[in-house]
Amino acid sequence: MFIPNRAFFAVKLAQYSFGHVFKFKATCPYCSHEDGKFSVDLRDCAVTTAADDKWLEEPHLFEYSEDGVKAAFEWRISRGRDETTLRALLKQHADKPLIAMIYPMIVSINGKRPTNPVDLVDYSSECLAALRGAMSVGGINTQ
Repeated sequence: MFIPNRAFFAVKLAQYSFGHVFKFKATCPYCSHEDGKFSVDLRDCAVTTAADDKWLEEPHLFEYSEDGVKAAFEWRISRGRDETTLRALLKQHADKPLIAMIYPMIVSINGKRPTNPVDLVDYSSECLAALRGAMSVGGINTQ
């Protein structure tokens, strides 16, 4: 099952089980102050539906051009089987979480399979952010 679908189902189940308002604690990453006064009304979360079934046909193509650098990314939607890899990559590349999250979904860059998340470092943050945006095909908008 696609990870975004599973996360969506989990949120919907929690909404039916515990109500629409989700309360939680958060700790400031800078001063370690903990505050337990946060809440989100799940009815206020935007839900984007996939435009059509084309998202089921993989791989998807994203082309980017910037300052004379062109890149064609083929990618797929993340699945449950990717979670172990994602956890390891996020731990290993904690300083580059966007790269760690995108890497397992990349099928190819300009026709070649990347061999390491570091292969993505050559691309600008704007390019990777645009790729991440293209990968948001439906579900709860987390951007």
